[in-house]
Amino acid sequence: DAAKYKLDLHEKRLDAQEKAAEDAAEELEKLAEKEQDAYLDMWKSIDETAKDVFTDVANEGEDAFERIGKTLKAAVLDMLYQMTVRKWIFQIAGVDVGGMGGLGFYSFDLSDPANPRTLGHLSVPPSYAGTEFDNVDVSQYDRTGFVFSNGYPMNEGCYEPFKNIYSIDVRDPAKPKVAATFPRPAPPEGAGFTDFCQRRGSFGPKRSGGLGQPEGGRQGLAIYAFYNAGIQIFDVKDPAKPSIAGYFVPRFPTKDELPEYTFGNSTFAVFTEYDRNIIWAFSVNGVYALSSPLLGQPRLKAPKKIWPDRR
Repeated sequence: DAAKYKLDLHEKRLDAQEKAAEDAAEELEKLAEKEQDAYLDMWKSIDETAKDVFTDVANEGEDAFERIGKTLKAAVLDMLYQMTVRKWIFQIAGVDVGGMGGLGFYSFDLSDPANPRTLGHLSVPPSYAGTEFDNVDVSQYDRTGFVFSNGYPMNEGCYEPFKNIYSIDVRDPAKPKVAATFPRPAPPEGAGFTDFCQRRGSFGPKRSGGLGQPEGGRQGLAIYAFYNAGIQIFDVKDPAKPSIAGYFVPRFPTKDELPEYTFGNSTFAVFTEYDRNIIWAFSVNGVYALSSPLLGQPRLKAPKKIWPDRR
């Protein structure tokens, strides 16, 4: 009886293992079908967009090609993510860039993450005091092959050289080069001073918020915190010819609100909800929620899509 019991138990285990294997195979088959459907849907979308492009390219030209570019980019990125559920490997030439302070601007080959190597280097005339090449804005890189990099001031009253924002051409990552410098913000007429150096506090760029902002940025725009020059919005549709498109300069706090020694940094950070068209300006006397026609009508309700994606 004991031997028969063990045999029955063994057979039940085999049956359970066989059932589990069949279930796993069925799930894998379903997954493969879903991937195939997604793949076909992707190319259907690309095909439809391509038809639109070549149908009306004579009338719309650049706008049409921009549509197909966006469709291709979104589709390829989604396909790459979806395919990570299977053991398929993609060989992608990884290139990265970084600001390294007084050492300058560097580009790197990260195609082999275990063995990164330097590709290119860029130096500019030294800007003593403050920091140099503190950060890099890559929001326009996919569209243009350009990135933006800057240092920031650490002294008040302009007791140091102005810190430029450089528009850097990295279409050839081994040979990065400065294509342009962003224009220096100037006070509007009637401000009572002709240069922000006369306003007291620090004057110069800080940072633009980075890819952590919802949607990662807006093509054609770069929004920077600029200390005592508030928020500066730059038109970068042509990154070789950046221009100032808009600004917001908050008041200084009063001595009753804050100690005077806090006034210097003024607007020190920005975070833009590009999905809701709202700019958050962080200043010493408060946080401002801003709208601009450059972004479009603000959406005051909760965003329709969670950022970042929950997968």
